[in-house]
Amino acid sequence: APGYFHLQLKGQRFRVRPVETSTGAVRLEDKLQGAVWLQLLNKSMLMNQKQGRRLADECMSPMQQAAAEQLKLNPMPSLIDVAQSPSR
Repeated sequence: APGYFHLQLKGQRFRVRPVETSTGAVRLEDKLQGAVWLQLLNKSMLMNQKQGRRLADECMSPMQQAAAEQLKLNPMPSLIDVAQSPSR
């Protein structure tokens, strides 16, 4: 069906569809099996929400690898750092 993707990992098959997010991350879900594919700037991961565990982590395309290297050289401030910084 249009809009759906098939993922396969170690014999498991997932039929995922895009879900809107507020963060800009790509999120694909298979609600029936509880699978969630998250694609961030620097990595992608496959999680199983029903089992509460990651099935695959640190998956990277060449563009994500380059972004990960840039983040190592120029890390973004964490939410804690931003919350604790003095107001100007």
